[in-house]
Amino acid sequence: MTSTRRTAKDTATTKPVQVSAELKALMRRLKLGQLLNTLPERLALAATNHLPHHDFLKLLLTDEVTRRDRDSATLTQRDSAFSLAQSGAVGGMGWRAVSYGRWLVGFRQRRSGS
Repeated sequence: MTSTRRTAKDTATTKPVQVSAELKALMRRLKLGQLLNTLPERLALAATNHLPHHDFLKLLLTDEVTRRDRDSATLTQRDSAFSLAQSGAVGGMGWRAVSYGRWLVGFRQRRSGS
């Protein structure tokens, strides 16, 4: 039976790892800048748990997909509410459509000389 001894290094609280400016620039260029919010903690977690590279990459990409799905759902919900209000389904026809229609009628009358 073998015993494993834990050292102070193994049980110490993981400190976030600093992300280099070069890596930040590359991530922003690839439109992955939002990952920078959690990257230091994820790097520390990977180092502590000795994650293989592919597992670490999968973890980061899963975080990003989850964030994008959440943001997309929020935008879709907001856009649906906006479209509903503008379509006239809520509170009448929508003031912008009426305003544009009046402007168009006046423009055509001025153009035709009536």
